[in-house]
Amino acid sequence: MSAIGGAAQASANNKHKRMVYKHQLKVRERKWMQQRSTYQTKKVQFEQEVDLANIAAQRAYTRTQQQLNNAKSLAILENQEDFKKMLINEGDIEVSAAERGIRGRAVARQLVMNKGNFGISQAMRSRGLAMAGYAAKASNEDVNRQLKSTLNKSFGKVAVMPIADFAPPPPQMENPGLVFMMGMANAIGEGIGGMGGGTGTTTSYANTAPTGQQYGAMASDIRLKENIEEVGVSPQGYKIYEFNYKGGDVRFRGAMAQDVVQKNPMAVGIDQNYLTVDYSKIDVNMEVVK
Repeated sequence: MSAIGGAAQASANNKHKRMVYKHQLKVRERKWMQQRSTYQTKKVQFEQEVDLANIAAQRAYTRTQQQLNNAKSLAILENQEDFKKMLINEGDIEVSAAERGIRGRAVARQLVMNKGNFGISQAMRSRGLAMAGYAAKASNEDVNRQLKSTLNKSFGKVAVMPIADFAPPPPQMENPGLVFMMGMANAIGEGIGGMGGGTGTTTSYANTAPTGQQYGAMASDIRLKENIEEVGVSPQGYKIYEFNYKGGDVRFRGAMAQDVVQKNPMAVGIDQNYLTVDYSKIDVNMEVVK
């Protein structure tokens, strides 16, 4: 594939990756909107269920209290009737005793028995009221348990709020400029090799490194270097490395062509199938490490 074809293919790949990534973001957004909509619907249903459960419980409490109040009212009425009967019986006993000429202990015993009957009826009525109170309390407790169970069941539907998924990582884009430059380098290298009949020689760059910025474009291809160590970044964002050329012992400090071509392709050239950097076009100096 030619240099231009390779760069075009890289651009096409980048376009496809951007389309796929955009689609992934749209799918994520749609999924999140559906989750939020579903949760909001469940939340509204939960609030309605809570209101209905509270209303039902309040009605049950009211019915129980009405039943207890009715029992108390009936007990009061019955107690009044029994008290009247006791007074009437007491009078009848005294009249009957007077007519028959009976006095003393016999009359007193009848009066005591009359009051005792009234006391028994009062005791039975009090017991009935106590049992009614216990029943009302138990009924309210059952209603309260049912209310809590209903509320807990309804709350389980909205207890966990949905959380948006993490966005997918952006795609790793290809560098058409770098692909183009490497393609051109390979093409030139093949051309030079063909011109030399396959016996061309490769120049060593061990002794061609500049001592200052005045030397212009210099060999900065990573394939010519070894013992590479990143030591900093320039104000314009170019990575700075220390290295030595293969076959040489002198340590240098400078840029790497493969990095520079991504930020400033105009500062990168090709010489003998290797990338070079014109240091006059970047804010990094090529210098010997002392």
